[in-house]
Amino acid sequence: MLRSALLIGAGIVAALVAACAPPPSPATAAMTVGETAPMPQPGGRVALNCNLADKVFVLNSAYQPPGGPLPFSHAAYGSSYWPALDAAFSLASTDFYNQLCSLDAIYINPTNCSANPTNCFTSSWGWRQRHRTLGNGRLIAISAGLWSQKPNYAKFETDLLQSILPLYGAYYLKANTDANTFEMSVLAALAHEVGHVRFYDFFDPDRTGHPVYTKLCNGTFFDSWDPLFGGVQKPPSWRVLLTKAVRHNLQLNPHQPGAGPQIAVIDNELRDSTKAGDDLDGLYQPSAPWASFFAAIAPDEDFVETYKLKVLTTATPPLTSLEITMPGTAGDHREDIPLYYRKAINGTDPSKMPLVKKALCIPPTL
Repeated sequence: MLRSALLIGAGIVAALVAACAPPPSPATAAMTVGETAPMPQPGGRVALNCNLADKVFVLNSAYQPPGGPLPFSHAAYGSSYWPALDAAFSLASTDFYNQLCSLDAIYINPTNCSANPTNCFTSSWGWRQRHRTLGNGRLIAISAGLWSQKPNYAKFETDLLQSILPLYGAYYLKANTDANTFEMSVLAALAHEVGHVRFYDFFDPDRTGHPVYTKLCNGTFFDSWDPLFGGVQKPPSWRVLLTKAVRHNLQLNPHQPGAGPQIAVIDNELRDSTKAGDDLDGLYQPSAPWASFFAAIAPDEDFVETYKLKVLTTATPPLTSLEITMPGTAGDHREDIPLYYRKAINGTDPSKMPLVKKALCIPPTL
């Protein structure tokens, strides 16, 4: 899942005020520059009656920002992608549906990832553009490769886990049955990429290029980031997928935000899967403040994964369980973050309240 950015960029920016605009024609979809329509205010309710069929396009060739103009595209409605997309949209809460409507475009990015699930994630991105002449677009893309595999939700998260942290014996066993579907995987992919756009909506609403972390919960959202290890650093202008190789390269450059310290420890232990599993379990235990291991890698990913968890746990049907197993020196570990999260919300076990408090920082309007 490639990262969102407030980078200079070109591409389609179809103006949106209170309703979805009709889709641009294939001949102009990639070439129209942004118009100067006012953007929705962060946390505000927008586009209550949007028809998302007018928002979704299939790119005619693969594209990865930040690059030149997007390639030509055609409407996703009526394509083989549409039934699962439409079903995923129907799962979304009203508030997340509204956020999808507030985007300028949602793309299906063609890629072949049947042999390598990592390519599915590197072909997905969220992009909040910031450009003097080309406009301020809010675009996301998810990989067409998802449709070649159609993973249920537990498999989707396992593929993501293994793409970023290749730990033998670590995988998601199952989600609650009604949420363990391909459509939930599509919703999760959408939520993650929208989360990257919303990261900048919340922390840099004026598009200054300098996120201010006190703009959400007075900065307490990121309390779990130890200042002794660099604390909350400004993310790079474009966040690439933080695979193990990428994390290693980032750590060689002290001027770039790298991986969180716990992930670095686990990376160094991967040859001993049981020891690495013990430390990975520390990120999943009931008292840990993370929505997933991914959230512990970088502060912006922390926000995005928390955002995604909130979207999925407010969907219909909601995600209520996602059990993971990890190797350990004294036997396998079993943890379930959505279950712990739900127990903290309903008051039966407060252990996960640090994560719940972070989720509460994100307004109900998502």
